[in-house]
Amino acid sequence: MAKILIVDDKKINLLALQQVLKAMEEEVDIITAMTGDEALRASLNHDFALAILDVQMPAMDGYELADLMRSDPRSRHIPIIFLSAVYFDDPYVFKGYSSGAVDFITKPFNPEILRSKVRVFLELNARKAELIRKNADLEDMVTRLEEQIQARKKAEQELFKVRMLESIGTLAGGIAHDFNNMLTVLTGQIELAQIHCHDTERVHSLLDDALKAIFRATELTAKFVTFSGGGTPLKQEVAPNSLLREFVASALGDAQLKVDFTIPEELWHIAADPRQLKQVVYVVVNNAWEAMADNGGRLGVQALNWEHSTEKDATDPVLKKGRYVKVSFIDQGPGIDAQHLGKIFDPYFSTKRRGSVKGMGLGLTIAHSIMTRHGGAIQAESPPGDGARFHLYLPAANDP
Repeated sequence: MAKILIVDDKKINLLALQQVLKAMEEEVDIITAMTGDEALRASLNHDFALAILDVQMPAMDGYELADLMRSDPRSRHIPIIFLSAVYFDDPYVFKGYSSGAVDFITKPFNPEILRSKVRVFLELNARKAELIRKNADLEDMVTRLEEQIQARKKAEQELFKVRMLESIGTLAGGIAHDFNNMLTVLTGQIELAQIHCHDTERVHSLLDDALKAIFRATELTAKFVTFSGGGTPLKQEVAPNSLLREFVASALGDAQLKVDFTIPEELWHIAADPRQLKQVVYVVVNNAWEAMADNGGRLGVQALNWEHSTEKDATDPVLKKGRYVKVSFIDQGPGIDAQHLGKIFDPYFSTKRRGSVKGMGLGLTIAHSIMTRHGGAIQAESPPGDGARFHLYLPAANDP
């Protein structure tokens, strides 16, 4: 129920105003005061929707009371209407408005007019209360959202930890798998050499196989060095046109796969380590060949000059703005499932199978590591039913 403060030093005036306001349809709680001090105490203990003050009062008149109410933050928001039967000239009216009043009514007054004005301030007070409630609800909602966001971040962090542990477990299992295979070859060849030590030619052949296994182990450890952040590229300025054709041909070897090249002559030179770039091309081309080995198909190799700016933000978010040569490898294989696309650069992740054994390796992980250390990027996409596409972004050399 809204509260109204009535201040007048004459009891009969207070009773008359009470009767006028009680005739309203709205229910109000009317509190009266006969002095300025009583009114100030009441304004500090109640939240009034409106205060009706008599101007002429002993000790403290209505103007002084209004000034004091306006000076206190606990009561400065209360709208004030002045009532006066004596002071009705313009200077007194202006003084009332200067004291912070919202209206100045002279006696005698029309009761219905007073009730209408009071209703306006009661409506404003109701809307103010509603806004306060809505603001409180919004604050509660914001608090709940912040708690939900924090809970979600915590859940994502835990999920990330689980994913990292899974990746580390997969990596450790893959390393153990590859090294066990090489150690098996080594121990087998050495044991056979011991058995056939009288047969010099056979021993030489067995030891040759053992050396090959050692070389493969050396290559694997070199991959680990690249993956772990070593193997800094020895960059030089090279023309990508002929290099790409050469690397693709080398990666295919004797494989029967047709390649469609779209490589313009005016490609920018790139700053790259040819040896490491050859590794990247080998991995991507080999994956394309394996994807199309059963159903045939053609491999498209396309290159173009590409400038990364604020208007072209379609690539890896870590890629810096600048000039790049973009090389795309487009196969006609079955493509990559959307659920696997975000994991293909993880160590030892693969959906391929060789016989009954699921394929495992570091190929794309190494390719991603090499491209990152070159200041470039590698991206994969697989439109439904349209094969897989790998895009390499190679930084252009400083000079055009």
